[in-house]
Amino acid sequence: MVKLVSAWKILLACLFFTLFIGAPRIAHAASFAQAEAPASERVRLMIKLDTATQNDTQIAIASTVATAESILPQIGWQVVEVDASEADATIAKLQATAGVLEVTPDYPLELAWSPDDPGYTEGTQWALDKIGADVAWEFSTGQTITVAVLDSGIDHKHPEFVGRVVPGYNFVDKNTDTTDLCGHGTHVAGIIAAEANNAVGVAGVAHQAAIMPLKVIGDNCMGSYSRLMQAITYAVDHGVRILSITSGGAYDHSGLHDALIYAREQGVLVVVAAGNRGNALPFYPGSFAESFTIAGTDQADQKYNNSNFGQQIDMSAPATNIYNTYYDKEKGSTYAYLTGTSMAAPHVAAVAALILAIDPKLSLADLENTLISSAADLGEAGWDEIFGWGRVTAWRAVAAVSPAAGNIRIGHFRVPKMASFNVADVEANADADSIQLSWTQADIAADHTVVIYRSIVPVFEAATDIAEIPAVATGSYDDTEIEVDQEYHYWLVQADNDVEIAITEALNAKVSSTAEPNEPIEPAQPGQAFLFIPKLQR
Repeated sequence: MVKLVSAWKILLACLFFTLFIGAPRIAHAASFAQAEAPASERVRLMIKLDTATQNDTQIAIASTVATAESILPQIGWQVVEVDASEADATIAKLQATAGVLEVTPDYPLELAWSPDDPGYTEGTQWALDKIGADVAWEFSTGQTITVAVLDSGIDHKHPEFVGRVVPGYNFVDKNTDTTDLCGHGTHVAGIIAAEANNAVGVAGVAHQAAIMPLKVIGDNCMGSYSRLMQAITYAVDHGVRILSITSGGAYDHSGLHDALIYAREQGVLVVVAAGNRGNALPFYPGSFAESFTIAGTDQADQKYNNSNFGQQIDMSAPATNIYNTYYDKEKGSTYAYLTGTSMAAPHVAAVAALILAIDPKLSLADLENTLISSAADLGEAGWDEIFGWGRVTAWRAVAAVSPAAGNIRIGHFRVPKMASFNVADVEANADADSIQLSWTQADIAADHTVVIYRSIVPVFEAATDIAEIPAVATGSYDDTEIEVDQEYHYWLVQADNDVEIAITEALNAKVSSTAEPNEPIEPAQPGQAFLFIPKLQR
């Protein structure tokens, strides 16, 4: 039988000191036990039961404690609430009860965010462009997928969530009212599934996914481990495949770990914010191996200054100055800029929804591997303790599971219906060792690149990319990897941030092996060769 460290009183006192006297850089800490009324002198205890005698033990506990707040048979834990004045005596009785393996305090949760400037004005969603969400939307918008947001609830009246919310539960007040009066949960939910194409506000990464709000954080932005445990098992039992958790604490609690293990055994992806303490100290549930833990990055793909780091980091995602939905007690439904790993985790949860919308039968291992293998590697090559396996990249993740997502070539993704861009003054010359291509280009941004494709047949789908060059006013390329007596066909493709978006619609030209001047012919259609080079003769 495991003894309770009877320092719950010390823990309670320390927590109150943190909350009311010297709160550190986190915006909101969570209360110990009764977050909503810290002066109520009521505390919650969590009890680990022997599963072999679980039913009998619950009866015995009922004789010690009048009522149990909740019972979690899925993971073998029970939560009870007692008067603080009776806590020591109750603990002693519980420890002496057959079938009770462990008794612990109900530890506090802190939200993994740091409010930035208010930012209640129009803003840009830089993170969507960074992860390539607009390209991913060509193939998936998260349709049919539900993501459980274990947070402070949701602003049901916000116009961005019309038709986006399925019934959840309020584990703070023990009812079905999941209204958010803190604002944090609304922001997280918006990153995942805010409505798109409605001419207002913002777009969620998976804007056709549904949100199941599970309220584990009270209206004062405080919560506890026991509520998180209850919400995890609730979401799993209701068939949700993706959970977003953006709170945590420093306490390694076996009950919370059991809930994570239960979720993983049922094939559920639990995406967890790494925390904002700026160190590598444990932060749970993100430090449990069963969590998919997300660090934060900024606009330059550098580490978000306060992001936690360490062995627990699986991936990273945008975390700074994230503009999205918000609930304000004075302004009501609005928008705000927030910063923190609380903003990073829902980006990854939403990309997971994009993936499952394409292949809902994907296993948990394959889902995680898809997210990891498609990430943009930052920092040290491969995994590192700052960025994990890299920053989430929506378009690569979707392309990895979508048979219609085009071809991946030299790290580029091809939009299925590429636009056309113009080139002029096309020339092609051949000698014994190479083919020299040159052109004048227009309709291309200075920060884009040109990818050169080549094939021995006049079919673009059979072509291989052989080079990538900067977009300049006059372009040229010498192809030296050629064979004698072979015809070659070339295409130019415009790429924007690794996404191939346009192909040349230019004059065909042909040149003899003696390098006579080009003979222009009729314009080619997009997807056809713009240069025709006959066999080289030596």
